[in-house]
Amino acid sequence: MKYQSVIKKIVFLALMILLWANSQEMFVVSGSGNGHVHYWHSATCTSAAWCDCGATYGGPLGHNLTNISYGSGAGTGWHTRYENCTRCGFGHEEPERCSFGGWTTSSNPTCTSNGSRYQSCSKCGDTRWESIPALGHDWSSSWTTNASGHWHVCRRCSATTAYGAHRDTNYNGYCNTCGYQMYHLVTIPTITASQFTYNGSNQSPTFYNPDSSHTSVTGNVQVDAGTYTATISLAHTNDKWKGDYSASNTSANAAKTYSWRINQKHITVEWSDVQVFEADGTNKMRSASVRTGVTGETMSLTLTTYRSQVGEYAAHAAANAVTGGRAKTTNYYLENTESSFRIIDTTRPTITVTSNS
Repeated sequence: MKYQSVIKKIVFLALMILLWANSQEMFVVSGSGNGHVHYWHSATCTSAAWCDCGATYGGPLGHNLTNISYGSGAGTGWHTRYENCTRCGFGHEEPERCSFGGWTTSSNPTCTSNGSRYQSCSKCGDTRWESIPALGHDWSSSWTTNASGHWHVCRRCSATTAYGAHRDTNYNGYCNTCGYQMYHLVTIPTITASQFTYNGSNQSPTFYNPDSSHTSVTGNVQVDAGTYTATISLAHTNDKWKGDYSASNTSANAAKTYSWRINQKHITVEWSDVQVFEADGTNKMRSASVRTGVTGETMSLTLTTYRSQVGEYAAHAAANAVTGGRAKTTNYYLENTESSFRIIDTTRPTITVTSNS
């Protein structure tokens, strides 16, 4: 047991010596008959392994330039590439062209102002800028209009150009330049029914008026017999009469007037059947009446002239008054206003004259 413990210690010490020697790259090189142990120092980037005795082994390792960094190009498009040895810290630098990527827009151009964009180097982060030219206006080919004029609008920024006032030298109601309807040309109405007969109700003339939404009518509703004037006016300020509108009459908006009439209703006096009266000293006259034919209206008559003497006479009837409804005698025209009657003396013998053949 005692010898085993000693052996273990010797083995352990030998292993430690081998490990140390390995770290010092020490190994034995046979010399000229006598053994010499070289204690090698590690090779460096610029020198080979060496022994204190002056011997060398192998060659230098060379620099391990893998620690790379970049300096800013300061907008020149070139940066400095820095390389450092990971073993000895040796440094190396050289200029290198920046590696710019795609463009990034910073501000978009407008119709009147430039925009800008930039590129960034993927290595040093340096940027370079470039101006993007202004776009210029994109004018619409169509006209924008209001009641006064017309103009073109930019599709991008809503700027306007080429303003002009409307002009209609063709006198068709539309602007020569942009086609804006400056005026609505209204067909002049024509009267199609202007004669009526009194009937106790409202009556109106009728018109051919295809643009009735652009006109207004007054004086076209009446009841009583008479002659009237209907007036048709344009309803809107931009309406003009078609046919009147011309270079010599640019207003062409005077109202149109139309004469129309409600005629008196003709009614017939109805005389009694008695035409012969006996003289008795009192006044005699045929009786008469009249029917108006209008619902709710009756007419009384004035009869002239009463007679008491024997003879042939003419009886006259005239309108006295109308009751109910409009109560106007002027709405009627009497016909058959005159008739005849006789007064005879029945006390005298009647002489009959015969002829001899």
